[in-house]
Amino acid sequence: MLMATFKDWLAICQNKVPKVPRPGVNIPPVTIKFDKTQDDIRKVTMTILGMGTDILHISRIQKLLLPTIPINKSSSVSPFNNPKAIRFTSRILHPVHELPHYKSLISTSATPHQDIIRYVAGIWSVKESIYKSLDPSLQSQYGGFKQWWKFNDHKGRPVIGGEYLDMVAAEHGSDKEKFWCSVSHDGDVLVSQVVWSRES
Repeated sequence: MLMATFKDWLAICQNKVPKVPRPGVNIPPVTIKFDKTQDDIRKVTMTILGMGTDILHISRIQKLLLPTIPINKSSSVSPFNNPKAIRFTSRILHPVHELPHYKSLISTSATPHQDIIRYVAGIWSVKESIYKSLDPSLQSQYGGFKQWWKFNDHKGRPVIGGEYLDMVAAEHGSDKEKFWCSVSHDGDVLVSQVVWSRES
């Protein structure tokens, strides 16, 4: 297990220390110890349990959400209310935490279509990253799209919630495990990364 202060970890990330050869294929989880400030006596130790990354062409999601026939701009019915889009979104969006927001986005003509498509693409990609970060023994039990949800906090940062996290909190009485998330997009490409960690 690797133990490092925040300064050590920062130096490693900035390539200011020589890299050591990595051991064999079975690498144990990395534990990082953060000293928040000199005045803060609380030490935080975080074990990284898994990482997952997904790269997605947003146009793939657009083809699933929008019909291939020309869109009638004068129609009051949203083009996202087609059978293919309804089936797809009801399969991947959490019924309580994501689907109502999606329905509110498509119900108003003020929301640009690209924003709606990017919203769904971001959720798809994050959930793919979550699945890839999970231990294989948990993938079959907690790998379903509707078992997780993504939302943004008051600062706009992506936050992940899910049935697995609820179960861990109920068993241990705390939020010791967390999924850290980052989403970025440029043009037609969207990338998400998820890090699954446990605070010791």
